[in-house]
Amino acid sequence: MKKIITYILLIIVITMQSAVANEETLILFDTSLSMADDINGMPKYQLATEATKEFLDTVPESKYLGLRIIGIIPDNNILSYMLQPELLCKATRLIVPISVSNTKNIKSSLDTLMPLGTTPLIYSIDASVNHDFSSSVTLRHIILVTDGIDECGGDLCEYIKILKRKNINIKIDIIAIGPDAEELAQLRCLTEGT
Repeated sequence: MKKIITYILLIIVITMQSAVANEETLILFDTSLSMADDINGMPKYQLATEATKEFLDTVPESKYLGLRIIGIIPDNNILSYMLQPELLCKATRLIVPISVSNTKNIKSSLDTLMPLGTTPLIYSIDASVNHDFSSSVTLRHIILVTDGIDECGGDLCEYIKILKRKNINIKIDIIAIGPDAEELAQLRCLTEGT
């Protein structure tokens, strides 16, 4: 069952599913520069942080959780990225490896983030799928927290088809912060294709 919730222009798209034994969940959090834009006087990244923390409050400590950041510029070294703009489309980093009892670590990490960079969604999802989950996991569950689409030229609808052909058991849910109709359609491909 698909569910769309609107809260002060905060749109959350979540696909409801039953719990799977041996599931690991990774929060993929967008820290691109557009997340600094305001919605009703509040920066998108603050809305995203609050929504993510509210989700974390519902998660049992026994759940395997981790956090990867999209658009992060290591050490806020903007100059190196200006000199090598191709690096922006590879700007992602696992900052809290998947483990049990991780909600406090994830919450404190969210409090340190600043929006910079761009949004390499496909590159970040690929990095997550290929590097962040244990090899024995039955279901890779990604909760994508973002305000838009891949800014590095990728097509999310085509990407998810390619990913599914690889027979990777993956589920992507989305917390979408103020996307327009076109961006929301692209993001829906991720949830509906998994």
